Amino acid sequence: MREGLAVIFISVISLLVALSLIRWFAPSLLGQRSSGAGFLARALVVPRDQTAELLTRDPDGSVRGSPLLLEWPGGIGPHDLLGFRNLDVPSVADVVVIGDSQTYGNNAGIAESWPGRLQAQLGDAGRVYSMAIGGWSAPDYLVTAQLALALRPRLLVVAFYSGNDALESIRVAVKRPRDKALLGDLRVDLSLAPESVYPPPADELWPVQFSDGVSTVFTPRHRLVSNLANPVVDAGWEVMGRVAERIVALANAAGAKVLFTVVPTKERVYQQRVVATGERYEDYLHLVTEEARRTQSFAARLRATGAGYVDLVIPLQRSATGPKPLYPPDANGHPLAAGYEVIATALEAPVRALLPPRPHGLVANPLVNDPERVELLLVRDGQVWAFDSLQRVQENGWNPATDARLVSHRDLAGLPRRGIISVSDPARFGPLSPPPSPVSSDDSVRRGR
Repeated sequence: MREGLAVIFISVISLLVALSLIRWFAPSLLGQRSSGAGFLARALVVPRDQTAELLTRDPDGSVRGSPLLLEWPGGIGPHDLLGFRNLDVPSVADVVVIGDSQTYGNNAGIAESWPGRLQAQLGDAGRVYSMAIGGWSAPDYLVTAQLALALRPRLLVVAFYSGNDALESIRVAVKRPRDKALLGDLRVDLSLAPESVYPPPADELWPVQFSDGVSTVFTPRHRLVSNLANPVVDAGWEVMGRVAERIVALANAAGAKVLFTVVPTKERVYQQRVVATGERYEDYLHLVTEEARRTQSFAARLRATGAGYVDLVIPLQRSATGPKPLYPPDANGHPLAAGYEVIATALEAPVRALLPPRPHGLVANPLVNDPERVELLLVRDGQVWAFDSLQRVQENGWNPATDARLVSHRDLAGLPRRGIISVSDPARFGPLSPPPSPVSSDDSVRRGR
Protein backbone atom coordinates (compact mmCIF):
# COMPACT_ATOMS: atom_id res chain seq x y z
CA MET A 1 0.00 0.00 0.00
CA ARG A 2 2.75 2.43 0.96
CA GLU A 3 4.66 1.61 -2.22
CA GLY A 4 1.56 2.36 -4.29
CA LEU A 5 1.05 5.72 -2.56
CA ALA A 6 4.71 6.55 -3.11
CA VAL A 7 4.41 5.84 -6.81
CA ILE A 8 1.28 8.03 -7.03
CA PHE A 9 2.98 10.82 -5.08
CA ILE A 10 6.08 10.77 -7.32
CA SER A 11 3.91 10.72 -10.45
CA VAL A 12 1.89 13.73 -9.28
CA ILE A 13 5.03 15.68 -8.41
CA SER A 14 6.59 14.82 -11.81
CA LEU A 15 3.43 15.95 -13.61
CA LEU A 16 3.39 19.27 -11.73
CA VAL A 17 7.05 19.89 -12.53
CA ALA A 18 6.46 19.08 -16.21
CA LEU A 19 3.45 21.42 -16.36
CA SER A 20 5.49 24.19 -14.73
CA LEU A 21 8.26 23.80 -17.28
CA ILE A 22 5.79 23.83 -20.18
CA ARG A 23 4.02 26.87 -18.74
CA TRP A 24 7.35 28.69 -18.54
CA PHE A 25 9.00 27.68 -21.79
CA ALA A 26 6.06 26.82 -24.09
CA PRO A 27 2.84 28.28 -22.66
CA SER A 28 1.14 28.04 -26.07
CA LEU A 29 0.95 24.24 -25.59
CA LEU A 30 -1.37 24.89 -22.67
CA GLY A 31 -3.42 27.46 -24.54
CA GLN A 32 -1.72 30.33 -22.71
CA ARG A 33 0.07 33.34 -24.08
CA SER A 34 3.75 33.74 -23.45
CA SER A 35 4.66 36.08 -20.64
CA GLY A 36 6.36 39.23 -21.83
CA ALA A 37 8.60 39.20 -18.78
CA GLY A 38 9.51 35.58 -19.45
CA PHE A 39 10.45 36.40 -23.05
CA LEU A 40 12.61 39.32 -21.97
CA ALA A 41 14.30 37.24 -19.30
CA ARG A 42 15.39 34.77 -21.97
CA ALA A 43 16.15 37.32 -24.70
CA LEU A 44 18.15 39.81 -22.70
CA VAL A 45 21.02 37.49 -21.88
CA VAL A 46 24.10 39.64 -22.26
CA PRO A 47 27.63 38.44 -21.48
CA ARG A 48 28.90 40.07 -18.31
CA ASP A 49 32.26 40.60 -19.97
CA GLN A 50 31.53 42.29 -23.30
CA THR A 51 34.92 41.26 -24.65
CA ALA A 52 34.42 37.58 -23.83
CA GLU A 53 32.58 36.33 -26.92
CA LEU A 54 31.99 37.83 -30.34
CA LEU A 55 29.92 34.82 -31.42
CA THR A 56 27.66 32.43 -29.59
CA ARG A 57 27.00 28.82 -30.63
CA ASP A 58 23.48 27.53 -31.12
CA PRO A 59 22.44 23.96 -30.18
CA ASP A 60 22.34 22.89 -33.85
CA GLY A 61 26.03 23.78 -34.27
CA SER A 62 25.61 27.09 -36.09
CA VAL A 63 26.95 30.38 -34.78
CA ARG A 64 25.47 33.84 -34.50
CA GLY A 65 26.57 37.15 -33.07
CA SER A 66 26.37 37.76 -29.35
CA PRO A 67 23.35 40.01 -28.68
CA LEU A 68 23.87 43.59 -27.48
CA LEU A 69 27.63 43.41 -28.01
CA LEU A 70 29.38 46.75 -27.65
CA GLU A 71 31.82 47.89 -30.32
CA TRP A 72 35.20 46.19 -30.12
CA PRO A 73 38.62 47.55 -31.11
CA GLY A 74 39.15 47.35 -34.84
CA GLY A 75 35.60 48.34 -35.69
CA ILE A 76 33.87 45.06 -34.80
CA GLY A 77 30.26 45.47 -33.62
CA PRO A 78 28.04 46.78 -32.25
CA HIS A 79 25.31 44.12 -32.25
CA ASP A 80 21.59 44.58 -31.80
CA LEU A 81 19.28 42.44 -29.64
CA LEU A 82 19.24 39.67 -32.27
CA GLY A 83 23.04 39.57 -32.49
CA PHE A 84 23.34 41.28 -35.88
CA ARG A 85 25.38 44.36 -36.73
CA ASN A 86 22.76 47.10 -36.52
CA LEU A 87 21.95 49.86 -34.08
CA ASP A 88 18.41 48.56 -33.58
CA VAL A 89 15.90 45.96 -34.74
CA PRO A 90 13.13 47.49 -36.88
CA SER A 91 9.56 46.21 -36.95
CA VAL A 92 9.92 46.01 -40.73
CA ALA A 93 12.87 46.35 -43.11
CA ASP A 94 12.73 47.21 -46.78
CA VAL A 95 16.08 45.58 -47.57
CA VAL A 96 17.65 42.70 -45.65
CA VAL A 97 21.25 41.86 -46.56
CA ILE A 98 22.62 38.39 -45.85
CA GLY A 99 26.21 37.22 -46.01
CA ASP A 100 29.42 36.46 -44.14
CA SER A 101 32.22 38.65 -42.78
CA GLN A 102 32.59 40.38 -46.16
CA THR A 103 29.04 41.67 -45.60
CA TYR A 104 29.35 42.07 -41.83
CA GLY A 105 32.13 44.55 -42.63
CA ASN A 106 35.37 43.44 -40.96
CA ASN A 107 38.03 46.19 -41.06
CA ALA A 108 35.42 48.98 -41.00
CA GLY A 109 33.01 50.66 -38.61
CA ILE A 110 29.32 49.89 -38.81
CA ALA A 111 28.59 52.99 -40.94
CA GLU A 112 31.49 52.13 -43.28
CA SER A 113 30.44 48.53 -43.95
CA TRP A 114 28.74 48.12 -47.30
CA PRO A 115 25.27 47.66 -45.71
CA GLY A 116 25.92 50.85 -43.74
CA ARG A 117 27.05 52.72 -46.83
CA LEU A 118 24.08 51.38 -48.79
CA GLN A 119 21.72 52.72 -46.14
CA ALA A 120 23.36 56.14 -46.32
CA GLN A 121 23.07 56.18 -50.12
CA LEU A 122 19.43 55.03 -50.15
CA GLY A 123 18.38 57.51 -47.47
CA ASP A 124 14.60 57.53 -47.06
CA ALA A 125 14.10 55.23 -50.05
CA GLY A 126 14.36 52.17 -47.82
CA ARG A 127 15.45 50.79 -44.47
CA VAL A 128 18.43 48.40 -44.67
CA TYR A 129 18.89 45.67 -42.06
CA SER A 130 22.05 43.56 -41.98
CA MET A 131 21.88 39.85 -41.12
CA ALA A 132 25.48 38.81 -41.75
CA ILE A 133 27.92 36.96 -39.52
CA GLY A 134 31.58 36.07 -40.04
CA GLY A 135 32.10 32.36 -40.62
CA TRP A 136 28.72 31.79 -42.26
CA SER A 137 28.29 29.97 -45.56
CA ALA A 138 25.41 29.20 -47.93
CA PRO A 139 23.37 26.94 -45.60
CA ASP A 140 23.39 29.74 -43.01
CA TYR A 141 22.18 32.18 -45.65
CA LEU A 142 19.17 29.95 -46.31
CA VAL A 143 18.17 29.67 -42.66
CA THR A 144 18.65 33.40 -42.24
CA ALA A 145 16.51 34.16 -45.29
CA GLN A 146 13.67 32.22 -43.68
CA LEU A 147 14.02 34.26 -40.49
CA ALA A 148 14.41 37.52 -42.41
CA LEU A 149 10.92 37.21 -43.85
CA ALA A 150 9.54 38.01 -40.40
CA LEU A 151 10.67 41.60 -41.08
CA ARG A 152 8.46 41.67 -44.21
CA PRO A 153 11.27 42.85 -46.51
CA ARG A 154 10.68 44.13 -50.01
CA LEU A 155 14.06 42.79 -51.05
CA LEU A 156 16.66 40.25 -49.91
CA VAL A 157 20.24 40.99 -50.97
CA VAL A 158 22.34 37.83 -50.62
CA ALA A 159 26.11 38.14 -50.99
CA PHE A 160 28.13 34.97 -51.56
CA TYR A 161 31.93 35.05 -51.24
CA SER A 162 34.06 33.26 -53.82
CA GLY A 163 37.02 33.07 -51.44
CA ASN A 164 35.71 30.30 -49.17
CA ASP A 165 31.94 29.76 -49.46
CA ALA A 166 32.20 26.60 -51.59
CA LEU A 167 34.26 24.48 -49.19
CA GLU A 168 32.61 25.87 -46.07
CA SER A 169 29.15 25.25 -47.52
CA ILE A 170 29.78 21.60 -48.35
CA ARG A 171 31.43 20.90 -45.01
CA VAL A 172 28.47 22.40 -43.16
CA ALA A 173 25.93 20.55 -45.30
CA VAL A 174 27.67 17.22 -44.65
CA LYS A 175 28.27 17.65 -40.93
CA ARG A 176 25.27 19.66 -39.66
CA PRO A 177 22.08 17.58 -39.46
CA ARG A 178 19.67 20.41 -40.27
CA ASP A 179 21.45 21.09 -43.59
CA LYS A 180 21.78 17.54 -44.95
CA ALA A 181 18.65 18.04 -47.08
CA LEU A 182 20.73 20.34 -49.30
CA LEU A 183 22.87 17.39 -50.38
CA GLY A 184 20.06 15.51 -52.12
CA ASP A 185 21.68 13.03 -54.48
CA LEU A 186 25.20 14.36 -53.90
CA ARG A 187 27.71 11.79 -52.65
CA VAL A 188 30.52 13.66 -50.95
CA ASP A 189 33.75 12.32 -49.50
CA LEU A 190 35.31 15.21 -47.56
CA SER A 191 38.65 13.39 -47.49
CA LEU A 192 38.97 14.31 -51.17
CA ALA A 193 38.72 18.04 -50.46
CA PRO A 194 41.82 20.13 -51.21
CA GLU A 195 43.76 20.99 -48.09
CA SER A 196 44.45 24.48 -46.82
CA VAL A 197 45.95 25.88 -43.66
CA TYR A 198 44.63 29.03 -42.01
CA PRO A 199 46.27 31.35 -41.41
CA PRO A 200 48.41 30.61 -44.46
CA PRO A 201 52.08 29.86 -43.72
CA ALA A 202 54.77 32.33 -44.70
CA ASP A 203 55.74 30.45 -47.85
CA GLU A 204 52.18 30.91 -49.20
CA LEU A 205 52.20 34.71 -48.81
CA TRP A 206 52.93 36.95 -51.78
CA PRO A 207 53.63 40.60 -50.80
CA VAL A 208 53.08 43.10 -53.62
CA GLN A 209 53.67 46.81 -53.92
CA PHE A 210 52.50 48.86 -56.88
CA SER A 211 54.22 51.91 -58.33
CA ASP A 212 51.87 54.37 -56.59
CA GLY A 213 52.71 52.97 -53.15
CA VAL A 214 49.61 50.77 -52.71
CA SER A 215 50.67 47.50 -51.13
CA THR A 216 49.05 44.33 -49.82
CA VAL A 217 49.74 40.64 -49.29
CA PHE A 218 48.04 37.98 -51.42
CA THR A 219 47.21 34.45 -50.27
CA PRO A 220 46.42 32.80 -53.63
CA ARG A 221 46.95 29.18 -52.62
CA HIS A 222 44.55 29.54 -49.69
CA ARG A 223 41.83 31.13 -51.83
CA LEU A 224 42.38 28.65 -54.65
CA VAL A 225 41.05 25.67 -52.67
CA SER A 226 37.42 26.89 -52.96
CA ASN A 227 37.77 27.41 -56.72
CA LEU A 228 39.74 24.35 -57.87
CA ALA A 229 38.37 21.72 -60.22
CA ASN A 230 37.69 19.16 -57.51
CA PRO A 231 34.63 16.94 -56.81
CA VAL A 232 34.18 18.27 -53.28
CA VAL A 233 34.54 21.88 -54.44
CA ASP A 234 32.08 21.11 -57.25
CA ALA A 235 29.60 19.87 -54.64
CA GLY A 236 30.12 23.04 -52.61
CA TRP A 237 29.20 25.27 -55.56
CA GLU A 238 26.20 22.99 -56.21
CA VAL A 239 25.01 23.47 -52.62
CA MET A 240 25.37 27.23 -53.06
CA GLY A 241 23.20 27.04 -56.18
CA ARG A 242 20.54 24.99 -54.40
CA VAL A 243 20.51 27.49 -51.55
CA ALA A 244 20.00 30.34 -54.02
CA GLU A 245 17.06 28.54 -55.64
CA ARG A 246 15.42 27.88 -52.28
CA ILE A 247 15.88 31.49 -51.19
CA VAL A 248 14.17 32.74 -54.34
CA ALA A 249 11.27 30.33 -53.79
CA LEU A 250 10.86 31.48 -50.18
CA ALA A 251 11.01 35.15 -51.13
CA ASN A 252 8.57 34.79 -54.01
CA ALA A 253 6.07 33.04 -51.75
CA ALA A 254 6.31 35.97 -49.33
CA GLY A 255 6.01 38.61 -52.05
CA ALA A 256 9.64 39.70 -51.77
CA LYS A 257 12.33 40.03 -54.43
CA VAL A 258 15.92 38.77 -54.38
CA LEU A 259 19.15 40.33 -55.56
CA PHE A 260 22.30 38.20 -55.58
CA THR A 261 25.94 39.16 -55.78
CA VAL A 262 29.30 37.46 -55.32
CA VAL A 263 32.06 39.28 -53.45
CA PRO A 264 35.37 38.49 -55.22
CA THR A 265 38.67 37.75 -53.54
CA LYS A 266 41.20 40.51 -53.02
CA GLU A 267 43.44 38.73 -55.50
CA ARG A 268 40.90 38.98 -58.30
CA VAL A 269 40.15 42.62 -57.50
CA TYR A 270 43.80 43.51 -58.16
CA GLN A 271 44.10 41.22 -61.19
CA GLN A 272 44.40 44.02 -63.78
CA ARG A 273 47.12 45.76 -61.78
CA VAL A 274 49.08 42.56 -61.27
CA VAL A 275 48.90 41.63 -64.95
CA ALA A 276 50.08 45.12 -65.88
CA THR A 277 53.25 44.66 -63.80
CA GLY A 278 54.28 41.67 -65.90
CA GLU A 279 54.99 39.58 -62.80
CA ARG A 280 54.04 35.88 -62.95
CA TYR A 281 53.15 33.89 -59.88
CA GLU A 282 51.66 30.55 -60.86
CA ASP A 283 49.36 30.07 -57.85
CA TYR A 284 48.02 33.58 -58.34
CA LEU A 285 47.33 33.11 -62.06
CA HIS A 286 45.72 29.74 -61.33
CA LEU A 287 43.45 31.33 -58.71
CA VAL A 288 42.17 34.25 -60.77
CA THR A 289 41.56 31.99 -63.77
CA GLU A 290 39.61 29.39 -61.78
CA GLU A 291 37.76 32.00 -59.74
CA ALA A 292 36.61 33.76 -62.91
CA ARG A 293 35.38 30.45 -64.33
CA ARG A 294 33.53 29.51 -61.16
CA THR A 295 31.95 32.92 -60.62
CA GLN A 296 30.78 33.31 -64.21
CA SER A 297 29.14 29.89 -64.17
CA PHE A 298 27.55 30.56 -60.79
CA ALA A 299 26.29 33.98 -61.88
CA ALA A 300 24.51 32.35 -64.82
CA ARG A 301 22.81 29.96 -62.42
CA LEU A 302 21.78 32.81 -60.13
CA ARG A 303 20.25 34.72 -63.03
CA ALA A 304 18.37 31.57 -64.07
CA THR A 305 16.45 31.69 -60.77
CA GLY A 306 14.73 34.85 -61.97
CA ALA A 307 16.43 36.96 -59.34
CA GLY A 308 18.61 39.98 -60.03
CA TYR A 309 22.39 39.76 -60.09
CA VAL A 310 25.03 42.46 -59.60
CA ASP A 311 28.61 41.94 -60.78
CA LEU A 312 31.07 43.47 -58.29
CA VAL A 313 34.25 42.47 -60.11
CA ILE A 314 34.22 45.25 -62.71
CA PRO A 315 33.64 48.20 -60.32
CA LEU A 316 36.13 46.85 -57.79
CA GLN A 317 38.81 46.21 -60.42
CA ARG A 318 38.27 49.68 -61.86
CA SER A 319 38.62 51.29 -58.42
CA ALA A 320 41.68 49.16 -57.63
CA THR A 321 43.62 50.91 -60.40
CA GLY A 322 43.56 54.15 -58.40
CA PRO A 323 45.85 55.30 -55.59
CA LYS A 324 43.35 54.66 -52.77
CA PRO A 325 43.92 51.26 -51.07
CA LEU A 326 40.84 49.05 -51.07
CA TYR A 327 42.40 46.42 -48.78
CA PRO A 328 44.83 46.41 -45.84
CA PRO A 329 48.59 46.19 -46.48
CA ASP A 330 48.71 42.72 -44.89
CA ALA A 331 47.18 39.30 -45.67
CA ASN A 332 43.71 40.26 -44.40
CA GLY A 333 41.24 39.59 -47.22
CA HIS A 334 38.46 41.93 -46.10
CA PRO A 335 38.08 45.35 -47.76
CA LEU A 336 38.76 48.66 -46.09
CA ALA A 337 36.08 51.35 -45.96
CA ALA A 338 36.97 52.44 -49.52
CA GLY A 339 36.34 48.93 -50.83
CA TYR A 340 33.01 48.63 -49.05
CA GLU A 341 31.95 51.96 -50.52
CA VAL A 342 32.56 50.60 -54.03
CA ILE A 343 30.37 47.59 -53.25
CA ALA A 344 27.57 49.76 -51.86
CA THR A 345 27.70 52.09 -54.85
CA ALA A 346 27.49 49.17 -57.27
CA LEU A 347 24.42 47.85 -55.45
CA GLU A 348 22.58 51.13 -54.88
CA ALA A 349 20.93 51.58 -58.29
CA PRO A 350 19.79 47.93 -58.65
CA VAL A 351 18.43 47.96 -55.08
CA ARG A 352 16.66 51.27 -55.56
CA ALA A 353 15.08 50.02 -58.79
CA LEU A 354 13.53 47.05 -56.96
CA LEU A 355 11.97 49.13 -54.17
CA PRO A 356 8.50 50.63 -54.61
CA PRO A 357 8.20 54.40 -54.25
CA ARG A 358 7.46 55.70 -50.81
CA PRO A 359 3.84 56.81 -50.17
CA HIS A 360 3.38 60.51 -50.83
CA GLY A 361 0.48 62.93 -50.75
CA LEU A 362 -3.04 61.85 -49.81
CA VAL A 363 -3.29 58.14 -48.99
CA ALA A 364 -6.11 55.87 -47.86
CA ASN A 365 -5.14 53.30 -45.24
CA PRO A 366 -7.60 50.49 -44.25
CA LEU A 367 -8.46 50.46 -40.55
CA VAL A 368 -7.05 47.52 -38.63
CA ASN A 369 -10.33 46.67 -36.91
CA ASP A 370 -12.51 47.41 -39.95
CA PRO A 371 -10.80 46.83 -43.32
CA GLU A 372 -13.90 48.03 -45.16
CA ARG A 373 -13.22 51.56 -43.89
CA VAL A 374 -10.14 53.69 -44.44
CA GLU A 375 -8.44 56.61 -42.77
CA LEU A 376 -7.21 59.45 -44.96
CA LEU A 377 -3.66 60.52 -44.25
CA LEU A 378 -1.20 63.08 -45.57
CA VAL A 379 2.31 61.71 -46.21
CA ARG A 380 5.16 64.16 -46.74
CA ASP A 381 8.92 63.61 -46.53
CA GLY A 382 8.53 60.24 -44.87
CA GLN A 383 6.17 61.57 -42.18
CA VAL A 384 2.45 61.02 -41.66
CA TRP A 385 -0.34 63.38 -40.59
CA ALA A 386 -3.99 62.43 -40.06
CA PHE A 387 -7.02 64.54 -40.99
CA ASP A 388 -9.65 64.84 -38.30
CA SER A 389 -12.53 64.49 -40.78
CA LEU A 390 -13.44 63.98 -44.43
CA GLN A 391 -14.59 67.59 -44.54
CA ARG A 392 -11.14 68.72 -43.47
CA VAL A 393 -9.58 66.74 -46.33
CA GLN A 394 -11.81 68.49 -48.85
CA GLU A 395 -11.36 71.93 -47.30
CA ASN A 396 -7.61 71.57 -47.78
CA GLY A 397 -8.01 71.06 -51.51
CA TRP A 398 -8.01 67.28 -51.84
CA ASN A 399 -10.51 65.16 -53.76
CA PRO A 400 -10.46 61.77 -52.01
CA ALA A 401 -12.09 60.04 -54.98
CA THR A 402 -9.24 60.94 -57.34
CA ASP A 403 -6.30 61.99 -55.17
CA ALA A 404 -6.15 59.27 -52.52
CA ARG A 405 -3.83 56.36 -53.21
CA LEU A 406 -4.67 53.11 -51.41
CA VAL A 407 -1.79 51.90 -49.25
CA SER A 408 -1.28 49.05 -46.80
CA HIS A 409 -0.11 49.10 -43.21
CA ARG A 410 3.19 47.68 -44.50
CA ASP A 411 3.58 50.75 -46.75
CA LEU A 412 3.35 53.06 -43.73
CA ALA A 413 5.30 50.92 -41.29
CA GLY A 414 8.21 52.82 -39.81
CA LEU A 415 6.94 56.26 -40.84
CA PRO A 416 6.47 58.52 -37.81
CA ARG A 417 3.00 59.96 -37.18
CA ARG A 418 3.40 63.65 -36.48
CA GLY A 419 -0.07 64.87 -35.60
CA ILE A 420 -3.69 65.57 -36.58
CA ILE A 421 -4.70 68.28 -39.06
CA SER A 422 -7.71 70.07 -37.58
CA VAL A 423 -7.87 73.31 -39.62
CA SER A 424 -8.53 74.33 -43.22
CA ASP A 425 -5.26 75.70 -44.61
CA PRO A 426 -4.66 74.58 -48.23
CA ALA A 427 -1.47 76.60 -48.41
CA ARG A 428 0.02 74.33 -45.76
CA PHE A 429 -1.88 71.07 -46.15
CA GLY A 430 -3.05 71.09 -49.75
CA PRO A 431 -1.75 69.13 -52.77
CA LEU A 432 0.99 71.63 -53.66
CA SER A 433 1.81 72.80 -50.15
CA PRO A 434 5.11 72.36 -48.29
CA PRO A 435 5.26 69.73 -45.54
CA PRO A 436 3.38 70.59 -42.34
CA SER A 437 5.38 71.71 -39.34
CA PRO A 438 5.52 68.95 -36.72
CA VAL A 439 4.88 71.56 -34.00
CA SER A 440 2.26 74.28 -34.38
CA SER A 441 2.01 77.25 -32.06
CA ASP A 442 -1.66 77.79 -32.96
CA ASP A 443 -2.51 74.14 -32.31
CA SER A 444 -3.72 73.65 -35.88
CA VAL A 445 -1.72 70.43 -35.88
CA ARG A 446 -2.58 68.46 -32.78
CA ARG A 447 -0.36 65.71 -31.50
CA GLY A 448 -1.67 62.22 -32.22
CA ARG A 449 -2.44 60.17 -29.19
